[in-house]
Amino acid sequence: MISATRQILLAAVGGFALLTGAAFAARTYYLSQRGQLTDRYTKAIGLLGSDKLTERIGGVYALEHLMIESEREHDTVVEVLAAFVRDQTAFSTPDEGHQEAESGNEIDIWLVQPRTDVQAALTVLGRRPRRPERSRLVDLSQADLTGADLANLHLDDVWFWGAKLQSARLQGARLKGANFSGADLRDAKLTHASMQGAWLYGAQLQEAVLMGAKLQGATLASIFLDLDGVG
Repeated sequence: MISATRQILLAAVGGFALLTGAAFAARTYYLSQRGQLTDRYTKAIGLLGSDKLTERIGGVYALEHLMIESEREHDTVVEVLAAFVRDQTAFSTPDEGHQEAESGNEIDIWLVQPRTDVQAALTVLGRRPRRPERSRLVDLSQADLTGADLANLHLDDVWFWGAKLQSARLQGARLKGANFSGADLRDAKLTHASMQGAWLYGAQLQEAVLMGAKLQGATLASIFLDLDGVG
């Protein structure tokens, strides 16, 4: 009887030790993973601040990989990339915010494009994993996105308040609930864009192409519209 009891106690102690060891190993693994994620995040942020274009692009895609792998880092990465776009394009001069081509002595607006690193950040934001997000998480207010390629990207609920989107390519983009109040959308291509419930209060839409765009429930008060330019 005593021997059986001793065996039971030894088995219980052994089982407890095994569980404790497993919990410790799991905790160690978790902390190691968190440390790796933090290190990768820090390095990516450092690349975004580089004066070399290729390194900034590398930082953008490093953050994308981090966002895909870690749901916990999703919102932080999205906010960082949106802030990067705003910072790199706000009040930009022709040689700072864009890649432009000259036609004679004047800049041809059709050839204006965001810098490659800014376009990369926009693309990553538009193809981010579909997860629950806080309201107004993607804030591109007052960003200069002239000539940006946003075609077929998922940009629901994005804030483009006061943004410059002249000649931007938005064909087939998902823009449900997006806020374009006061935005410059002149010459923008919005063919077949999903814009249900979008806010376009005071937006400039002269010569914008809206053929096939879905605008059910959109707010169109005080817009500037050239009917001859609407497809």
